[in-house]
Amino acid sequence: MREAKRIPIEQAPHPSSFIGDFYDLLSIDERERLLMGLTFYDVPRGGIIYNKDEGIDSIYILVKGQGKIVQNRERPQVMQLLKNGDIFGFVPYFTHNKYETEATCITDSIVGTYPVADFERLLLHNAEASLYFLRDVSDQFWSHHTLLISLTQKHLRGRLADAIKFIEAEYGIEADGMTLKGKFSRNDYSELCAMTSSNVTRTLRDLEAEGIIALRGKDIALLNRDKLDRVSRIG
Repeated sequence: MREAKRIPIEQAPHPSSFIGDFYDLLSIDERERLLMGLTFYDVPRGGIIYNKDEGIDSIYILVKGQGKIVQNRERPQVMQLLKNGDIFGFVPYFTHNKYETEATCITDSIVGTYPVADFERLLLHNAEASLYFLRDVSDQFWSHHTLLISLTQKHLRGRLADAIKFIEAEYGIEADGMTLKGKFSRNDYSELCAMTSSNVTRTLRDLEAEGIIALRGKDIALLNRDKLDRVSRIG
């Protein structure tokens, strides 16, 4: 991982703090092997977790922070948002392909790595953990599939409204009950919504002028969810 700093073993987080439900399904021996195989890194905002140049020898876990997986095309497209506890980077290994995406951190983050071959063996020998993982992957696929469908069918306002709602669902709301926890730049929204940065900025300002949101730097506060839902429905 570029620009990453390895975290000493004595300062490493425990798996129960970020993949607790999965960890609870493991045997004592499996837990010990997991602890021995995990390596943790501090990755700064904008830091690359993996890209096309990486070898496919590890899975990745977002321990703390926010990240994104981007398909590198003529216009980059966000394929997945990453939140605490998400396991990712395994698809090329299981489909016998190379990385066609790039994973980066949206905020300063902690990322764990674990040998993908060891992870495969764990899933082969633990049916409950394998089923849990399959359900988690299915949930991720369905939520992002739903968002991608909206991007092909809606105008700019509807796309951005759906992206805001999606970010709220993924990351939640701050203690004030209004501000999104997702700290996305205008470029992040551009990649997520398949829009230009200028269109994102203009549309956000329009939504603010209509009293639907409030812009506070990178922060977005939701002022009127009913109106946001209406924009999502009709654009």
